[in-house]
Amino acid sequence: MADGGCLHEAYGFSEKRLDKFFDAFQAAADELQKMIDEVDQDYAYEKLRLRAEEISKRDIVFYEDVMK
Repeated sequence: MADGGCLHEAYGFSEKRLDKFFDAFQAAADELQKMIDEVDQDYAYEKLRLRAEEISKRDIVFYEDVMK
């Protein structure tokens, strides 16, 4: 549970807050897998990248695109 430990140590996440985080993380992972299954991996990852940009207000570039 390294991720949970980091969230607890850095941000003071309690057990209840960690449960909410892991539930949301699992739901997002399930949705990503559904997009991969129903469309394809490129589509799913692009949707994920765009959502990350929207939330973070930062440019998100895949490592493999940087290495081209």
